[in-house]
Amino acid sequence: MRRTTQARTSAVYLRCYPRDYWAMQALRRALEEHALRLGLLPPVAYVDDGISSRHPAPRRADLEAAVAAGAISVVLIPGPWVFALDDAAARRAVDALVSLGCEVVELPAHGTLRHERIAGEPATARAPATAPVLLSPVAA
Repeated sequence: MRRTTQARTSAVYLRCYPRDYWAMQALRRALEEHALRLGLLPPVAYVDDGISSRHPAPRRADLEAAVAAGAISVVLIPGPWVFALDDAAARRAVDALVSLGCEVVELPAHGTLRHERIAGEPATARAPATAPVLLSPVAA
């Protein structure tokens, strides 16, 4: 019997304050290209440009709803700071998406591909330096 592998659905999430159209477009393009390199379907973009992390982010709420509905299995971000500038708040946002059933993948730094599993894995067990940054546990 022939086994087929279905590509996973993905989304990119971006938030910038103050508004910065050109930076957002460059990050969006980099995240979309990274998703394709990872073998994901072309991502849906959720962008809250000009929205402070102190205020509700409408596109983030839309993203969370899509993840909860099972429509998105991987969320790509440039870094957890897109959710909040406070590290603990950003970590809670990543954890919330993971608890909804998706993986959160951080865009590798330019020229420095690295892999980090922030949740549930000791630093000594990290993957080789050529893998993407993964902020959530790999689904079994």
